[in-house]
Amino acid sequence: MTQGSDSSASRERIELVIELDETRDLDSVEKLDLDRVPDPEGRVRVLVSEDQLRRLQQDGFTVELQQRIRVEALDPSLVYTDDDARAWVESRLEGLPREREAE
Repeated sequence: MTQGSDSSASRERIELVIELDETRDLDSVEKLDLDRVPDPEGRVRVLVSEDQLRRLQQDGFTVELQQRIRVEALDPSLVYTDDDARAWVESRLEGLPREREAE
């Protein structure tokens, strides 16, 4: 593997559904400590790296690839600071009677 492909592999996650059966149930999946995401149909949907995918397949899990997702830095404008959160709460509480703060 070249350095460039190694770098790109670490910047990508794979969304997949793990199929459960008699030998591989939800408990066996939970023990793997994978990043689970909600699934509208109640299936076991996870985000994994290439290495984790290989491990699942080697361990005999049947998986259904959903999509590959590029990992990017979070847009700073989406990050709420503590001050932003306080201001939002204060705006919601404005006009409501509250106990006085301890002096």
